[in-house]
Amino acid sequence: MKEQKDEILKDRPYVRDIVRSLLGDAPAFLFGRRPMNAGIWEPMSDIYERDEEYVISVDLPGISMDDLKLIMENNTLSISGSRPIPQEYTDECCYRRERMFGGFEKHYNIPDNINRDGVKARFDDGVLTVTLPKLAETRKKNIKINISKK
Repeated sequence: MKEQKDEILKDRPYVRDIVRSLLGDAPAFLFGRRPMNAGIWEPMSDIYERDEEYVISVDLPGISMDDLKLIMENNTLSISGSRPIPQEYTDECCYRRERMFGGFEKHYNIPDNINRDGVKARFDDGVLTVTLPKLAETRKKNIKINISKK
């Protein structure tokens, strides 16, 4: 199969040029090499619920707390920031680049039952943790139900 592919490209050298003109940097991106100025990227996050709150944890290694911005508008929490390209990086020095640099922006839909005045954020060891407390009247309550005989 590989020999057949090589033969196709050998007989039609313009095919490679057409693919590159159509896809640009896509083949490099797909096979592990990305341009350093790839622009917007999206950090990985976890969202979970506890009885009294929702928690969002976002992995942001290599980012300074001063480069982070959190905004809650209506029912959307927006987290944005930037990871600068290290000074020592140039296109000539890197054999493989898997980490993304530049700006990022991530948005989370927030339920209505949030106590907006109690929202807290903590940034520790490259992990941003946002705690969104639930309104007291909407928290889950366990109620014991007595069973009676007929």
